[in-house]
Amino acid sequence: MELKSDTKISMSTPWGFRIRSSTSFIIFAVCIGLFTDSITASSIIPILPSALVTRAGVPEEHVQFYISAFMTSFSITFIAAAPIFGHLSDRLTSRRRPFVWGMIVNILSLLLYMKATSVIGMAIARALQGVSSSAILVIGTALVKDSVTKEKTGKGMAFTTVAIQLGLIMGPAFGGLIYDNVGYEAVFIAPAFLLAMDIVLRLLIIETPVARLWLLHHKSDSLNGNTEDGGETEPLIDPSRNTSVRDTSSTQIVSSNGKTIMDLLPVLRFFLNGRIVTALFISLLDSISWGALESTVPFFVIRTFHWTPTNAGTLFLISCTPGILLTYVVGRSIDRLGSLYLATPGLSVVAACHLSQRLVHSNTLRDKVMLTTFFTTGNAAMLFVQIAMSVEVGLAAQQIDDSLKGQGGRMVGKAYALYMMVQSFGQLLGPVIGGAMMETVGWAGMTTLLGALCLVALPCVLLFTGGGVAAWRSKAS
Repeated sequence: MELKSDTKISMSTPWGFRIRSSTSFIIFAVCIGLFTDSITASSIIPILPSALVTRAGVPEEHVQFYISAFMTSFSITFIAAAPIFGHLSDRLTSRRRPFVWGMIVNILSLLLYMKATSVIGMAIARALQGVSSSAILVIGTALVKDSVTKEKTGKGMAFTTVAIQLGLIMGPAFGGLIYDNVGYEAVFIAPAFLLAMDIVLRLLIIETPVARLWLLHHKSDSLNGNTEDGGETEPLIDPSRNTSVRDTSSTQIVSSNGKTIMDLLPVLRFFLNGRIVTALFISLLDSISWGALESTVPFFVIRTFHWTPTNAGTLFLISCTPGILLTYVVGRSIDRLGSLYLATPGLSVVAACHLSQRLVHSNTLRDKVMLTTFFTTGNAAMLFVQIAMSVEVGLAAQQIDDSLKGQGGRMVGKAYALYMMVQSFGQLLGPVIGGAMMETVGWAGMTTLLGALCLVALPCVLLFTGGGVAAWRSKAS
């Protein structure tokens, strides 16, 4: 971790140090933040149609256009803000400040939503939610990665995935229930209080790198017999000490000041790392597939099975439950076996489920059971692949981070910013691609194409995920 030479630390033991710096407390605090952010962002979706008409005066025939515009503005601001927060979280000594900034922006968006009586006000509030979500997701994931060891990264990413997915699933039901029984403004008051509690939890966290430095400094003082007053502070890092690790590659492009292009733009190393590029590609494919299905399945089941919107919503709730229940097991399995062993069968199952969904075409009990089975199994496998790719990004970025001590600073925050940007971009493209394919090649053609894309991506997983098959063979021998 890159620290400035004037970074200071109190010589006295912080109160509750053992609990506040524990991995369990850090993961708990971050997951509460991720859950609150997800439930806040999704709770507005079911009440937007009514709010646009009753509060903003939008004609009913234009409501769908504005809802799509709001969803797009969220994704655009998320993508734009993610690299900024990723850079700040790596640049600053502590990730606490940008994380808290994101929560404050979220509270401001809720207050603006609560008082907005125009389309512009609601649009600004939704855009601010995109900014806050990028901060909370990017920095929160990086915090969890900081707090866990390499051998427990899978379990850490599983907890964050559960927190996000639970928030996304519960949000629409929460928003609709509060809106119907209490009113519009109450939908935003409860999340605001949760976010305030999240800020308190975040301020209580003693980040793992900071805790390690404090313990190291405290141990050094004990060995040296330092008995100075506990309130004093001293520099943690000796500015004269050179701890950098230099790249000894003979094929470097050097600038006029003696630095390589990689020194000036260390983020370029991500695109030369097969593990990260593969994780980004699979995550993009994953999010496009989900976005395409999320936007087309409700219309398909209403038209084919004559279901109501409630029935379609129930299908999504059922399809997400098994994956969420099994995420912890998947995380532990990734830690024990490696990402390759979960990502390969997971992506294969996703491909098989997509291809099998093309067989659903008529209003029969058989087709209803088939769709529910394939959709649920595919979503669970998709979630498992997502966890594996999240672990890959963290581990590969940590390797790059370790090779850049003194040269490029921390890289984990930037890596997760890029990962979240790719996912958000896929979620933005998914509905567009899904709608276009439904119009041109129909349900069977769309699901066949999604399955084929997954099969095409499988060789990339085998070659690069977890070091690829070559790493597995080397480890086995």
